[in-house]
Amino acid sequence: PFTRSVFEREYGKVWAESRWNYSQASKISALFAMIERDVGMVVMRIKEIASKSPRPDTVLLMAAKKLRENGFAAEAGQLLEQVLKNSPDSIAVMNELGKCYPLLNRHSQALSILQKAQEYSSLNCNRLCLIGEVSLNMKDTGSARKAFQQALDIDPFCSEARHGIVLAQNIEEFTVQNYGSSTSIPQNFASLLNAIGITKVRSGDLQGGIEQYRAAMVYL
Repeated sequence: PFTRSVFEREYGKVWAESRWNYSQASKISALFAMIERDVGMVVMRIKEIASKSPRPDTVLLMAAKKLRENGFAAEAGQLLEQVLKNSPDSIAVMNELGKCYPLLNRHSQALSILQKAQEYSSLNCNRLCLIGEVSLNMKDTGSARKAFQQALDIDPFCSEARHGIVLAQNIEEFTVQNYGSSTSIPQNFASLLNAIGITKVRSGDLQGGIEQYRAAMVYL
């Protein structure tokens, strides 16, 4: 339900953006090659390049993803927060922030932004698994189990969701067994998952220990 002129105008915008991105690809790649030496300079130059783009937010989003993947979650988060001010309804930006915040131990903020994105598109299996993972980090096994089950309802073969349910169940059991003995429950998420595996193996439940470590490796 739109005219040919509308289609041609929008197509022209996409084509112009594609050509611009292609023309800048080598320059951006060269910048990221220097990221370990001076991440501040790289971020500043990326912002300068993005300001000349037909769609600056797209460039900044791609740059933030690259920063996170290279271990610069704080810089990535700052870029994404800037983009979100300009595009408050961008699901892609919300998803990426949901991946950055846990790396900065900002789990409650990650959960909030991911749940907001989920309201826009409720059938995103990967995001549901991420919500489950963040909930596990917050020791909220009930919410984690719910998110993983929703993911399985969408995709019964989702291995991340199946492993997540295993972790939620094991954390619940471990917490009950050590209730009242706070020194036995590690606060660090990785340490907690490892402690559960060790406990299962020492108790003779080798298969349960193997299952625990396999599930843990998916989320560590």
